[in-house]
Amino acid sequence: MWRCVGMVGLLMLIAGCQTTHEDLIAKGYPPAFADGFDDGCSSGRQAAGAITGEFRKNVPRYLKDKQYAEVLNLAYLPSRT
Repeated sequence: MWRCVGMVGLLMLIAGCQTTHEDLIAKGYPPAFADGFDDGCSSGRQAAGAITGEFRKNVPRYLKDKQYAEVLNLAYLPSRT
């Protein structure tokens, strides 16, 4: 299961951060996945100095929700370049 989620996340990252939170939910992804992807992309853009990004990381959720944390980390790195 986690490998599947990881692979889907990786494929989405290769395509970029154009996918929105609502699109992910509409496609059937769990809220933790959509939230982590959205927060990771936004935080990565902010780290890269983009005007449109803001650092968003729900720390309590990051520490408790493994899926949120994993997807946030995967989305953050490509978004900051």
